[in-house]
Amino acid sequence: TRSKEAPLAWKQFTDWRSMGARVLHDRIVLVEAYEAQGLLSFCEFLLRRLPSSHILGQWPILFPTINMYLAHSASTVRQACSSLFLTILAKSDADSTMLQRLVLQSMATSKATSRTTLDLDDPVSPTGGR
Repeated sequence: TRSKEAPLAWKQFTDWRSMGARVLHDRIVLVEAYEAQGLLSFCEFLLRRLPSSHILGQWPILFPTINMYLAHSASTVRQACSSLFLTILAKSDADSTMLQRLVLQSMATSKATSRTTLDLDDPVSPTGGR
């Protein structure tokens, strides 16, 4: 077990494979570009059909996952992440205004990274530090 705990939003994950990443020696390794693109395309398909209220409830899990893939080395994966954010921002149902504000606030306050391997204990990594 690790001596340091991951931030609250990350504590909910027991199987990192469920979000398209692998953990090797306390480091999150992003999947290959073709796998990530498939996962993100499927996520976009689902997000188009889900109400904003459901996305709001899952935002503590969704945002770190999508944001993590903005650090992927493949530009096609980064573009797919941007498309996901655009899909969410384009929603126009009852709770969409609150969701849009949350998306923009999350993006503005997140720490960017340019690595495809993220250290759970690294303070500059979106997954590590306090």
